[in-house]
Amino acid sequence: MAENEIAALLDLLDDENRGVAAAARGRLISIGDRALPALEGAAGGDEARRRVRARRAVDEILSAGAERAFADRLSAGEIDLEEAALGL
Repeated sequence: MAENEIAALLDLLDDENRGVAAAARGRLISIGDRALPALEGAAGGDEARRRVRARRAVDEILSAGAERAFADRLSAGEIDLEEAALGL
């Protein structure tokens, strides 16, 4: 994955066409952890539209990572479901 592709996708997050921006966000989410530093930078940037869209992408990537980690621990028998339910 080239950094220039991530940068180009970040530019597209600010596109007025929601379809273009959604496609860019989807691609950044599919890139995942490798896109996080750039997305986090954009989430703290000056452009409001890009900031909001980048924050949503960061949230989705982090959420997916947490779900994968939970599923991995669950399948490895490291989590007791009753204990986990009580923790909710």
